[in-house]
Amino acid sequence: MSNPILISLKIYLEQSCCDFFSKRQIDTIFSGGGFTRDESINFEYKRDLINQYYKSLDWESPVIIPKLNQVIETILYSIHLSDDAKNNFRKTLSDIGFKFDGNRVIYQPIIPNNSLFISQFPVGLPFGKPKPEFAVQIDKGSQKLKFEWKNGIGIIDFNVYPDLTYQKLAQNFNLHLGATDGSLRRALKDMNQTEYETKFFIHYATKLNMANQNIPILIPQAWIQWHSQSKKYLNPTSSLNINDIYRVDFVAFWKNKKFAIFIDDISHYATRKHNQETWFASEEEYSKNIQQDRKLMKEGWFVIRFSNWEIKQKELLDKAMIDLQEIIVFS
Repeated sequence: MSNPILISLKIYLEQSCCDFFSKRQIDTIFSGGGFTRDESINFEYKRDLINQYYKSLDWESPVIIPKLNQVIETILYSIHLSDDAKNNFRKTLSDIGFKFDGNRVIYQPIIPNNSLFISQFPVGLPFGKPKPEFAVQIDKGSQKLKFEWKNGIGIIDFNVYPDLTYQKLAQNFNLHLGATDGSLRRALKDMNQTEYETKFFIHYATKLNMANQNIPILIPQAWIQWHSQSKKYLNPTSSLNINDIYRVDFVAFWKNKKFAIFIDDISHYATRKHNQETWFASEEEYSKNIQQDRKLMKEGWFVIRFSNWEIKQKELLDKAMIDLQEIIVFS
């Protein structure tokens, strides 16, 4: 490891965890950040346990960045840490360049390079209503997978970090604002799948002037779990399965973070019985959402959910816009 900030952070996190947390709490902190270890080993000392987690990741890879941010935020949200200890923890990290909004990291000085996006989305990020498809191409004597362009699908194959705005998206699609981006605006609106997703998107785009302001663009219907790797290599390197693919209502990229945004209707929490119009509370449906959120969090996503009920009412929809700004931190 050659990055001096990473070296300092690694040492400081280890010392802080040893000073303030039990081994069980350390397990929770690092496993929640996406670190792994050999569960069959019972470590006697905290430092040995932490170093086992440290060994699970390539510290030269940009993938480490969101995982470290998650560990930092978990420590700051911990009920086992006093307010004074949290303030000292923030102060030390601020001295090396981190910036915080309360307990959340809003800026980290470890600047990811283009390989972060490539590692997260090896052949790009498709978005749109239709299911994306792969094309197999010959590249320097070997096979290479690539998304096929098709009607109703957009593909982001450029670096989205640190921030992805409407202007940046249009520029990378070779569109000039005000002249040739009208088709992009219409396409983004038409990609929304439901009435309430469309209303949410239009309200965000118009109320906050998404096309002209330096704010995150909402990318509708993103297929974030469609991977380019073959099954042979996918399972050992990721918790995702290539057959387990689905769309997220919206994604956004801001301050080197990625956000998955859902617009939930009643089917996310209830089910119909015997083809009746009446909906019944369903623990199974609710559990699916909880499991989905945990899976996304392990992959470094920040999950934000809104309901159709909020979008139906202008006052609540306006409040949702404020919440979204404060959560992503771009207000």
